[in-house]
Amino acid sequence: MPGWTGLRSLPFDCTPAHLAALPGAVQPQPGIVLTGDLCLVLQQKPGRLMVYALTKGGDPVAQSRWLKALRLSLEVSQ
Repeated sequence: MPGWTGLRSLPFDCTPAHLAALPGAVQPQPGIVLTGDLCLVLQQKPGRLMVYALTKGGDPVAQSRWLKALRLSLEVSQ
């Protein structure tokens, strides 16, 4: 995707709807969630959702930590 740089990938134990419902998130098409400077590409795998995060600016370390915290909060709330 032009203008975006790969950040990291993480497995999530939630549905795509959970990520699409994040405050300020936009879902321009199924499997893509935009939130701030992050683009989350979602791929459903058996029993797990893989999230491939792309960035177009900001602090990549802070963004990576935010993703890890988000993953943990969604797993706990299930």
